[in-house]
Amino acid sequence: MGITFWLIEPGKKIDGINLDFSHPTKGLLVPYKIIKFRKAPYSLDSDLNEFIKFCDLRHGDNLIHDLSFFYIKDEKKCKILIKTLIGSRPSYYTTDLGGHITTRGSFNSKSTGSIEVLDVSLLNN
Repeated sequence: MGITFWLIEPGKKIDGINLDFSHPTKGLLVPYKIIKFRKAPYSLDSDLNEFIKFCDLRHGDNLIHDLSFFYIKDEKKCKILIKTLIGSRPSYYTTDLGGHITTRGSFNSKSTGSIEVLDVSLLNN
């Protein structure tokens, strides 16, 4: 697992924290198997739907997505604005039209990939 701290100015304030789980952890000896994120337990190598069972996030409600990542919508108001990215690629219903042609339908909330990145950072205006 890689951990990156983003700094506003070198040696000053932390702008964000990025946890990268994209490196395989299965079979490796690591000092932890579960971390706490947004007051919910996140088990290494679990997928997004497994994680949201334990927290207040719900698809289309306070958890939104683009084509690549999920984001937490309307973070709690505080003195600073925070952006939280959950690196799990959204799945879509697809229709195979034959050959190399497929069409992407609506978002498939029942099929989510593993979480590869958890990223919390200040929202840059």
